Amino acid sequence: MLFSETAEKFYDYMASIERSPRTIEVYTRDLGYIRRFLEERKNGPVYTEDITQEDLEAFMRNVKEVKQYSANTRSNYFYTLRSLYAFAYKKGLVDRNIAASMDFMRMPKKERTYLIERSEIAEKLGYKNPMSLDNYMRRRNFSWDSRQKMFVLRPSATRQSCIAISCRCMVHRRRRLSSPIHAGRCGREGNRETSRFCQPHRTGRLYEE
Repeated sequence: MLFSETAEKFYDYMASIERSPRTIEVYTRDLGYIRRFLEERKNGPVYTEDITQEDLEAFMRNVKEVKQYSANTRSNYFYTLRSLYAFAYKKGLVDRNIAASMDFMRMPKKERTYLIERSEIAEKLGYKNPMSLDNYMRRRNFSWDSRQKMFVLRPSATRQSCIAISCRCMVHRRRRLSSPIHAGRCGREGNRETSRFCQPHRTGRLYEE
């Protein structure tokens, strides 16, 4: 069976166990890259049963020494191969699981760092470009700190969250809700200044500074 056909069966299996579309997309991207490497190495279409452990190890050396991909990226490829061959062996598509005997790919301590670029983070999470990731994080009150090389909570996010919740209390007030519970939380009924911000929100019991 062609490697590409084995990969297609693997995608179908992932969908059948309700893996997320993004997870399947990442597997598709990774296995597509692996397939192209193997086809170049063997000068033609690759059959799953003809692939050896040496071929897989050659791929891992290529992404480390030639492509110089980060340890996180190499680890993703490693576990993609492990998952594919575990599936193929379980379904009887291969005689043995050659990926299971590959050495575990440990991450060197010097490479375990968060100092990575937004483009790499966006690629890992399946976003088309860093701008899409920025928009997603901005809606959750995070912004990119270029000095720390990480997403951080915006300073104004806490106050904005309190205001948003307080606005809901103002809606209750406009509806003339006179519940003792609500009156106790939002201040005296009819006093616009004291009901502007709910007491629990002002004291930070819901959102800590």
